[in-house]
Amino acid sequence: FAEHQQQALALLASLSDGLDRQRGGALAASLDALYDGVSAIVRRTNLADAPQHLAEADAIIADIAEAWAAIG
Repeated sequence: FAEHQQQALALLASLSDGLDRQRGGALAASLDALYDGVSAIVRRTNLADAPQHLAEADAIIADIAEAWAAIG
């Protein structure tokens, strides 16, 4: 479980690091805050409550992926 948790955190950090905060303005700031929030969910998750918290994080990321897919 810990390995998957670390992979998720690394992915979220990569998404955050890839934001162009200068040109992205409010959108970049919002995405950064969102990635930070999802990272907090993943960090506080332990094996006992993993399904509940990870389902929450998954739903948030799925919404973002859907929005990006709609943009094209």
